[in-house]
Amino acid sequence: MDCRSVVTGDGVDGLFKPALDNGTLAQLVVAKASLPLWVLIRLVIHWIFSSGIVAALSLLAVPLFQLSWFEAWILMASIVTGSPMLLMLSAVASSLTLSLKNGAG
Repeated sequence: MDCRSVVTGDGVDGLFKPALDNGTLAQLVVAKASLPLWVLIRLVIHWIFSSGIVAALSLLAVPLFQLSWFEAWILMASIVTGSPMLLMLSAVASSLTLSLKNGAG
């Protein structure tokens, strides 16, 4: 996975675009590789470097907002369960608009 999309903040919009531009997706299709596995690996790596860090840093909310440890674990659990769902929905939208050109006409 090209880590530039995570570092530059391209977000989910740039999750599959570099692979399409440099021919990686075409090579995976020709090689009959497991595309769902490839997508899953890309999503897990993207989640670790984006929302996974936020989930780990959510424990800093304990002294900042004077939360109990139970409330902090609930906050962390909601981030850990909710953010992968949102990432998967965003990946579907990103993949559907992957081959669209910028601008109309």
